[in-house]
Amino acid sequence: MSMLSELMVAMFPAHSSFCYLDTNYLRMCATFLVWFGPTVRLTVSDPELIREIFTTKSEFYEKIEAHPLVKQLEGDGLLSLKGEKWAHHRKIITPTFHMENLKLLVPVVAKSVMDMLEQWSALMSNSDQEVEIEVSEWFQTLTEDVITRTAFGSSYEDGKVIFRLQAQQMVLAAEAFHKVSIPGYRFFPTRRNMNSWKLDKQTKKSLMKLIDWRRENSNKTVKNPKDLLGLMIEASNSSSNVTVNDIVEECKSFFFAGKQTTCNLLTWTTILLAMHPQWQVQAREEVLRLSMILNESLRLYPPTIATIRRSRTDVELGAYKIPKGTELLIPILAVHHDQSIWGNDANEFNPGRFSEGVARASKHSVAFIPFGLGMRTCVGQNLAILQAKLTLAIMLQRFSFRLAPTYQHAPTVLMLLYPQYGAPIIFKRLPNTNDPSTNTAKSPTNISHICARGDLEGQREAASRFPANWFLSLSTTRIVYIVLIGYRGLVVHVVRSGCGGGSQGADQRAGPEDANGTPKNTITSSSPLLSSIVSATVGGSNCWP
Repeated sequence: MSMLSELMVAMFPAHSSFCYLDTNYLRMCATFLVWFGPTVRLTVSDPELIREIFTTKSEFYEKIEAHPLVKQLEGDGLLSLKGEKWAHHRKIITPTFHMENLKLLVPVVAKSVMDMLEQWSALMSNSDQEVEIEVSEWFQTLTEDVITRTAFGSSYEDGKVIFRLQAQQMVLAAEAFHKVSIPGYRFFPTRRNMNSWKLDKQTKKSLMKLIDWRRENSNKTVKNPKDLLGLMIEASNSSSNVTVNDIVEECKSFFFAGKQTTCNLLTWTTILLAMHPQWQVQAREEVLRLSMILNESLRLYPPTIATIRRSRTDVELGAYKIPKGTELLIPILAVHHDQSIWGNDANEFNPGRFSEGVARASKHSVAFIPFGLGMRTCVGQNLAILQAKLTLAIMLQRFSFRLAPTYQHAPTVLMLLYPQYGAPIIFKRLPNTNDPSTNTAKSPTNISHICARGDLEGQREAASRFPANWFLSLSTTRIVYIVLIGYRGLVVHVVRSGCGGGSQGADQRAGPEDANGTPKNTITSSSPLLSSIVSATVGGSNCWP
């Protein structure tokens, strides 16, 4: 187990009740009071009231202040800012996650994934062709690499020190939750406080080193995707409203939230697919099901199990009159497991519930909120989904997998929801399905485009054009083109040779290289095709609630 896993085992008992708010309360009463020490909080699990809090009456509620140690860890950025400063920073950072920018990041993500899987393959012996892997640790490294490139346009090595420092800060913050908070105690030079101050100072020093290097070399670098650091530096150069300290704090937020969200999503989804191998088969047969699988994983194990808001004034919430200053707890995990909303199988893994999209998966369209709701919806959710889809698609093409005998299912909370004892998974190499001599699956031929409609029938029509198991015959390039599919629509354009059958059309490749000299199995970002697919997935504002 990793250092983080060992610390979690020591700090939290298995199946800790701290992880879950008992859904029996929700069956009896969707709105009730809970005491957190001297503070009373109104727990709100009614989806209609949740909609009021985050959308229709959001101006009457604000985000509460994080614990000082948590704020030190996650930074004083988008996660904690309020008001005009939050709006200003959000406007600056949002272009990082626009469709055109994510399109440029696809080759980066895909290369990182393929490098990781090549290392997995190297671990397998020639005899049994399988190996046990602790996936949570590997996914951490993968996500750190992608986040570092997205934040700084640089490699994992540049950000590795920062991630290690934040991991240590995360443990200190988790310990603080289990101790009585004494006002002013955090300013005393205790061993824990001094250690926390030292880690924070080292984190800021490492970030400043990267920022200074980037500023000095800003005119020497070639054109890259718009990364967070570049956008913040541009804003600081053109406006006095963005300081160097603001840049440091936003980078801390992005490093922390970006890594944890995606790593947890990949870890829990892999565990669930290992528990339910039939869904591995279904995902290979129809890549559209990846969206369903990811949504179900986010429902069962959301990255944030709860969120809190505070009323700014006296306000009416449904039939309730809420006094100014009242804290409202929205138990996301409990809402996602509520049988009155999701049915009797609410605690079971059933991706099929999302076959008609998120809005029709439950009895209420606001019952699915893994990335929040309203104006403060997670700004990086599209990057998290993009990375998860690419990783799973390429992984499913190469391996089948099952739970290791040593796996213990014990979700626990260390800031976010984690598998307490890690995630050991046994991977087995699939037959070489890219070899034409062994490939029995036939690919669609002469397909210039497949359905740009956004309705369910359009998706089914498109899916019916792909014979079963054709997914296994695809190169990684083709997987990238197909996997970026949102539940609202599908745009696929596959007219390539060498996929088990001939193909015709303007995009046909006559040899190993295209007209520009690019190898045909190389993922590039200049194709208008890729732009269309990414647009279908992340270009719209309604990809997630």
